[in-house]
Amino acid sequence: MIIQPTITQPPVKDEVQVMPPAEARATPAAPPAQHAAHRGIDRFDVVVVVLLLATFVGVAILPFAPKKFGDLVFHREAKVLALAVRGAAPWSEFQIARAPAPVLYYAIPYTVVSPGADDDAYWRAAFVWTVLWMCVSIVLVRRSGEFLGGSVVGKTAALFTLLSPFSVYYSYGILAETPAYIGVVLFTYTYLRWRNSPRDLSKSRWDIFLLSLGLTIFVLARPNSVLLLLLAVLIGAIRLLRGTAEQKREGRFVLAAVLATVVLIGAVTLSLVRRSGGVGKNSQNDNFAVVALQGRFQFRAVFWDFNTWPDVVNNADFIEFSRKLAEFQQTSLQTGIPEPTLRWRWIEEDFLYHPLITLRAAGVKMLALHFAFVHSLEPENFHFIFLRGVWGYALFHLAVNAFTVVLIIGSGLFVASHRHTLLDYWVLWGPWFALTVFHVITYAEARYLFPGRPGLVLMASAALVPWVQARFFRTESAPVSQPVGAASRTVTTTP
Repeated sequence: MIIQPTITQPPVKDEVQVMPPAEARATPAAPPAQHAAHRGIDRFDVVVVVLLLATFVGVAILPFAPKKFGDLVFHREAKVLALAVRGAAPWSEFQIARAPAPVLYYAIPYTVVSPGADDDAYWRAAFVWTVLWMCVSIVLVRRSGEFLGGSVVGKTAALFTLLSPFSVYYSYGILAETPAYIGVVLFTYTYLRWRNSPRDLSKSRWDIFLLSLGLTIFVLARPNSVLLLLLAVLIGAIRLLRGTAEQKREGRFVLAAVLATVVLIGAVTLSLVRRSGGVGKNSQNDNFAVVALQGRFQFRAVFWDFNTWPDVVNNADFIEFSRKLAEFQQTSLQTGIPEPTLRWRWIEEDFLYHPLITLRAAGVKMLALHFAFVHSLEPENFHFIFLRGVWGYALFHLAVNAFTVVLIIGSGLFVASHRHTLLDYWVLWGPWFALTVFHVITYAEARYLFPGRPGLVLMASAALVPWVQARFFRTESAPVSQPVGAASRTVTTTP
């Protein structure tokens, strides 16, 4: 009998495919329970920042742009604040008529401008300041996407931000929406980072501070977004009272951040009032009453004129609004009743007696909030690269708004697929929800929803990436070959 060694391989069974442990760990079919985000700056960050800067150049050659100084309110107040800080103007001249955050945001770059410089010098300083923050924001949007759904979702979110360059377009104006957008990006990133690796409150102080800072910037830039704070309190309370142990910890984290936000808002407001000459001649109640009155007339008789007020002096709705405003002023002088009181009385009565007008206008406002149009150029005068005239105008708007439709559809898919855990993602849909609810019942413009765009980008990315991968990058299952060294050395006997 001769004994000889032979090399044999075990038969491959079709019904079961087994991977060695080393390969099983490497397969994308088993993602980790938590999504890790890149630390530091990598090559992709550099690429998207360069592309963002290139987009700034592209937007600069557009034949239209937002008003450089907005409605001048934030520019003038920030300029006075910067001069007061430098000792070039008395603090008594500083007043805040509307929102504090834009004034503080633009006052920071204004302080480097020499007193006596022209307004264009202030605008350039603010523009550079905003470009820097938009570069930071797109990197944070990518990190937020990584925490939400992994590396591909993060990169997609950054690219989606580039494909809808409203962060670039609105950076060319002194507007409240820019700091509000930055605030939303900050608290979204912070919340998703904490939720990816939740910790007790004693170890989450930095996260609580950043989350509350982002919320404070958002609310103080757009005071009408205070609904988001109420929503956060409600979700935190539900988590604390009815959730699991992990959800209770999340509830405590959210409520602690809201409490810190309220303290920050109070401290900022109080310090500004003490240092300034007051809150300005127009209170928030006055401003709110005017905006609500505008909302009662917008799209009341003229349904499809999306031009912004007061740029459309021949709009029948705007003419009627102006007439009613003058009527309240005259009545106030004759009776001594404050104008805001007269406005609110009429708004309440009009709301109760014309519910169908309210619903119809709200539907049109939903469209006006989500779709952007160029108002400063007539279609026949439009020109951008090879797009010219009426057809160029139409194709340009089709391209810009088609991607908004993609974001809306993607966000809808995300909400539908996470309907049972939707409260976990309130930072994504909350800003959009708060702004939309306010503006469908008041006055609406597309730029008002700009701060809610980070959430739409992230939700669309998280929903569309798996959908695209499943349909276009599906791999056919094939027999798994034995890795080198998997063959077994056995000893057989032959007669």
